[in-house]
Parts: sequence; structure tokens; C-alpha cells
Amino acid sequence: ARPLLPRPVSPLDNDVRPCERGSGVLLSAVLAAAQEHLDRTSAQFCEAHIELKTQARQCAYVDLINGQLAPDGQPLVGPATCYVVHTWGSSLRDTLDGMAAYERSHPNTYFWLDLFTNNQHLFVNRGEEWLTTSLQDTIKRCGAVLLVLPGGSVEGFLPLMRAWCLWELFAAVETSTPITVSMPASQREWLNHRVRDDLKMLLVDASRVDAAAARATEEEDLHDIQAAIKAGCGVDSFNHSLRNALFRANLNAISAMAVAEIDNGTADEGSVNVFSQIGQMLAALGDIDEAIVMLERSVELHYGHARAHNTLETAALHAHLGDAYRKGSRFDKAARALAKTLEIRQAQLGQSHAETANAHLALGSALLGLEDYPAALEQMVHARDIRVAVLGKDHPDTAAAHNAVGTVHLNNSRYQDAITSFHAAVEILTADLCEPGKELASVYSHLGLACKGLGDYDQAIEYHNKNLELRLTALGEVVTARTTSARAQSGRYEAGRRESGRREVPAS
Repeated sequence: ARPLLPRPVSPLDNDVRPCERGSGVLLSAVLAAAQEHLDRTSAQFCEAHIELKTQARQCAYVDLINGQLAPDGQPLVGPATCYVVHTWGSSLRDTLDGMAAYERSHPNTYFWLDLFTNNQHLFVNRGEEWLTTSLQDTIKRCGAVLLVLPGGSVEGFLPLMRAWCLWELFAAVETSTPITVSMPASQREWLNHRVRDDLKMLLVDASRVDAAAARATEEEDLHDIQAAIKAGCGVDSFNHSLRNALFRANLNAISAMAVAEIDNGTADEGSVNVFSQIGQMLAALGDIDEAIVMLERSVELHYGHARAHNTLETAALHAHLGDAYRKGSRFDKAARALAKTLEIRQAQLGQSHAETANAHLALGSALLGLEDYPAALEQMVHARDIRVAVLGKDHPDTAAAHNAVGTVHLNNSRYQDAITSFHAAVEILTADLCEPGKELASVYSHLGLACKGLGDYDQAIEYHNKNLELRLTALGEVVTARTTSARAQSGRYEAGRRESGRREVPAS
């Protein structure tokens, strides 16, 4: 995409009304101008029509049509509400199809489309201020960014290989402006088929972003953009930010396609997996409410299309939904969903199976959230006993079960019982066959809390310091929320010890 350029300073003819900077154009006006050029690229359309129409007045196309009205009385030009990111080498038809798809869900959008909003006869040295401030201001005023991916399995990723497109998208990230991905129907069908079985392909697509490998038509532009990236956050941080943003934008696009399948009645059993994967990814991103909506739909679709409703697939769908409910503190719903998972796995796999143990643990966590400690403890003990029998008493997953049992005791203020379970976990996790990890750090943190509950501040400080040391060294963590919390815990216990003056552990 070409950059925003200032308006010409020379006076225009009386029948030309210069637009305010940041003006956009209705899709109907774009279609009217482009109808005879749809088989051209955007660059060819610009040369054959835009530049020709504006040659005499040396102005932007929006200046020519400013003040004109659409058939419904709406001005053709108005303050831009969506900034379009596209490539000039792509099909004009694909670009307009992508804009039309956006228009259907955002009626009466005024598009900031460089072909129409920029003066194609005026080329100036943009400089550092434009690259950083002016572009971001324009995008922030628009309030939305539309990334149009052209058709084709290869061509569809061209915008991710162009320096201008990446820089515009980064400006959206920097200004917290939402990015929507749109594409022609052929590309939507191809993308939907490509990711239907494995949405992790979206991560592969986003990983194509690489500022160091991006290209631009003008070498000077490429040099300026890459210099601005290096002088700012650096290439690695730039790539990381954009990859995350594009992954989320692509995920939203797939979500919209999946919802459309329900609306138009084309959803089938294969749609169940799509909704489930979307929900799981949204949950991983922390968007729990959105995740729950998608996971609920996956369960509804499953019961509507599947021949059998007591399969391991049914159990997995309820497990994912229950986990999202739990993360969203909807513990009653979580318990019902996870109880269904446990019921099916017991019937299909038997009680002595690792997946059944996992179901016991998940249900126990939901019951712990409801503060039903006896029921939660029962589930955690079942999980521990199964893992001892199936995996062995020295397996790391068995240690995790001991930790889970101890956590129930800890929350129920049964501190000595909690310490017994935590010690069992530590014994496994500090064995020669186990590498120190987050599970051990978590157990040390829990031991610190249990010792604090008993009033043994010296021991509590020791365990929290072990937690902190492990996170800073073995896990390679820098100062994070968890390490900061560990330091704070140690500080509180130091104060508690000084205040109490006690050094012995009271009888349990």
C-alpha cells in the first residue's frame, strides 16, 4: 500500500472541493469507478483510471467526488472509519471483494483506501515523523483496520511480505486499533478448508511475518521502514507483536466463517471440531467469555449432528467446555460439564485409566472452586490412586496428583495434611529422573502457604525462597508476576514472624 501524503498546496479548480485529511470513501463510489477495471491489478487501475481522471486538477480522487451524494442521499466522502491495508500488485477484484465482505457486517463504512484518498500526483519525502506519528494518528482516527488478503494459496499471503503493509499493521497494533482480516470468497473457502482440521495452521500463517525479509517497490521506502523498525522496538519484537496480532485477527476471521455456517444452515459434524478448536484457542488467549460461546456451540452442534452422544469425542467436548467454565469462575456449570466427561470416560475406558484420572482431577478443581472440599478431595484422591496404579508412584503426573490433594487440604485449612501431600510431591519431583520445573516451584509455593497457616514463618520463608530461586534459575524466568508475588510472600512472612515472635510450629 502507498502511504498517506499531504494535500497539494496549489489551488484547485472551482468545481473541486478539497477533502479534510483523513477522509474516506463509500464502497459504492469505489465500485462505480472500478467497474470496468476489475480484472486489473490495483496498480494498473490507478494508472488507467485514477491518475487519468485527476490529471488535470492534480488532486486526489476523493477531492473530485467530495460533496456528491449516493442514491440514498449519503455523502460519497466522509471521515474515514476503516483503514484498508492491501497490495497494489493484487487483483482489484479481490481487494473490492474483501472490502464488500467487511461492508456487509459494517454498513456505510467510509474506507481509507490509498488509491482514492492519496494524491497520486504528489510524491514527497515522508520522513521519520510521518512514519511514526502521522500514520498512527490516521489509523487511530479511523478506529479500524481492514487487511485484505487476495485470492490464491500463495498470493493470499503477499501483504505479509510487503514492508508497507507490515508497517501499517504495526501502526494498528501500536495504537490498539482492531484488525479485521477479509478476503474474497475463493480465499475464504481455501482458508476454511486448510484450517478445518487443525487451527494451528493459523500460527504457521502468522509466522510468515518477517520484517527483515519484507520487500517494497521503492528501495528508499524499504530502507526508511526498516530503519524505523530497528530504531524502535527492533525486528524481533516487531515480528512478535505482528505475529500475535495477525494470529488473533485470523482466528476472528475463522470464527466469523464458522458462525456464518450456522446462520446459513451449512454447519455439519465437521464444524464441531472448528468451534471446539476456536474455543480452546480463545481460552488460551484469556478470552474466556468468547471461548465459552464457541465451546457451547461445539457441544450443541455435536448433539445435533453426531449419531452417538456418549463417545470419547463427547467427553472431550465437555472437558474443554468445563475447563473454560472453571477458568471463568462458573464453577457450577464446570462441575456439571466435567461430571459428564468423567461419566463417559469411566464407561468407555474404565476406572483404571489415565484419562479417567484426568477427568477426576478436572472435576475436583471445579468442586474446589465451589468450596465443596469433601467432594473435591474425593475426586483428587481417586486421581492420585489411579495414577499410582497406572503410571507408578514415582511418575511426575503422580506428583501432580499429590499436589492437587494437598491443594484441597490447604484451601480447607488442613495444613498438616496439606504438607504431607506436598512432601510426597516434592520427593517425586526432586528425584534424579525429574528435571526441576514449574510443578516443583508450585509445590514449594504451596508448602510456604501451608507453613504460614501453621504459623511456621521460618519454614514458610524457606519454601517461598526455593520457589523464587527455582523460577529465576532453573526456569529462566525474569521478574514476572509470579516471582514478584513470591518476593512479596517472603516479605509478608518476615513481617509476620517479627510480629508473632514465634519460632516453633504449633501442634496441629
